[in-house]
Amino acid sequence: MTTARCTLVNEHQPGCYHLVTRCVRRAFLCGNGYDHRKEWLLQRIRHMSQVFAVDVLAVAVMSNHLHLVVKNRPDRAKRWTPATLAERWAQVFPRRDQSGQEIDPNPLTLAAWASDPTWVATHRQRLASLSWFMKFVKEPLARIANRQDGCTGAFWEARFHSVALLDQTAVTACIPKGTGGQC
Repeated sequence: MTTARCTLVNEHQPGCYHLVTRCVRRAFLCGNGYDHRKEWLLQRIRHMSQVFAVDVLAVAVMSNHLHLVVKNRPDRAKRWTPATLAERWAQVFPRRDQSGQEIDPNPLTLAAWASDPTWVATHRQRLASLSWFMKFVKEPLARIANRQDGCTGAFWEARFHSVALLDQTAVTACIPKGTGGQC
């Protein structure tokens, strides 16, 4: 029986988690001619970990699923100013010109976001959320993969699975030797 994520992940205090997400319809995440997707995924994880209050301790991209060991950092997000939150959110949804190239965010939009206390509170919580982090890691790859595969619909199986790593021994067991990772 599944358990609600809110009972597994405390979004209000730092903690380490093992996250797993799988592809549907026996689709290949990488391997079998799709090895280039691994680099896309790794780049996306790097970028989103710089935007969100999430430390990525380890990544394993398999042929049809992904493992991440992460530490959520709501304490870090609490220290961000409203202006910093607005700038970070603009990195999640960058503006683009007509050719599709990213352009700088509109300063008036950033100022409006930063001056709205409701917007700030909502987006501070989102930028510290593992669920939002995973959503923005997975969604772009799903779109690209579906385009390459010539199909529509879900690319990832349901939601990702999360397991709390309650002590350093559990973290160490999930991280390959020599890659570090402190919780």
